[in-house]
Amino acid sequence: LGRTLDLDLLQAMDARPPADFERDLHTLLQAGVLVRDGGPRGLQLAFRHALLQDAARDSLVAVRRQQLHAQVVHTLQTHFLARIDTDPAELAHHATQAGLSDVAVAHWRRAGERALAQKSLSEAVAHLDAGLAVVLAQPPSARRDQQEMQLRGLLGTTHMLGKGWAAPEVAQAYGRAQQLAGASDDERYRRASMAGTVA
Repeated sequence: LGRTLDLDLLQAMDARPPADFERDLHTLLQAGVLVRDGGPRGLQLAFRHALLQDAARDSLVAVRRQQLHAQVVHTLQTHFLARIDTDPAELAHHATQAGLSDVAVAHWRRAGERALAQKSLSEAVAHLDAGLAVVLAQPPSARRDQQEMQLRGLLGTTHMLGKGWAAPEVAQAYGRAQQLAGASDDERYRRASMAGTVA
């Protein structure tokens, strides 16, 4: 789930009695696998070394890793809504790893919009590109086209603010968004395409 783990999130994910959680946590701390670390969201646990994290991750089969990421998504959506509002990229990452495409795309988009509003343009591009990677891995559908169109429209805006209207990335992003809007069965998107904008 990452090199650094939030204690409150791990506790919320663990359905066992708290004493069992505390016992196992104590064992990992005593063995030096994990160390306590203060972070911006409170007490965190960190793997003492990246190799330990890699070994822990590699000891799980892919299906189990995917299940754990899905469990993080569920826990965040159930217990940590304020955290999702301030850091939608965290949920987007776990949803991507869990194979929850619609949730991932929606939150990569939110993360991109948030970064764009904060003028963190390189971060916005990274989030929107991550969302596009999820979208483009899906089979063709009207839903996929709509998601791609929205992400590319935001990406065009981000590149325009960072590089100016003449940048090829702007033309590429807006051009693809308009192509998708023009081919849409939704009249709103076709009108937007003819007007040279993307809804």
